[in-house]
Amino acid sequence: MQFMWIGVFEAVCALVVVALFLSSRQKPCLPLIAAFGVFGFQRLWLLPVLDNRTLAIIAGQSVEESFLHLFYVAAEFLKIGSLFWGGVRMMRGMFRDTGPNAASVQV
Repeated sequence: MQFMWIGVFEAVCALVVVALFLSSRQKPCLPLIAAFGVFGFQRLWLLPVLDNRTLAIIAGQSVEESFLHLFYVAAEFLKIGSLFWGGVRMMRGMFRDTGPNAASVQV
C-alpha cells in the first residue's frame, strides 16, 4: 500500500486519543467522533479500493474513470475540519472549567 505508513501513524494517534479519553473518563465531543468515523471509512473501504485501482494502473490494465480520489480529498478536509472543531470545543471546555483563582491573579 502506498499510504500504509500514514495510516499507521494516524492509527497510533487515534489509539492515543482513545486512551486519553478512557483515562480521563471524559466523553468525546461529536466532531471528534465524526473524525474517527471518517478515519474508519477511509481505512476500511476507500483506501483499499484506491490501492487496488493503483495496482491495476501500475500493472498496465485499463481502469474506468473514477471520482474516488476526490472523495479521499473531501474526506481528508472533513477529517481536518472535524479535528480542528473538536479541538477548539475541548479547549474551550478546559478553560471554562478552570477560571482564574486568587492564587493565580497578580496585581
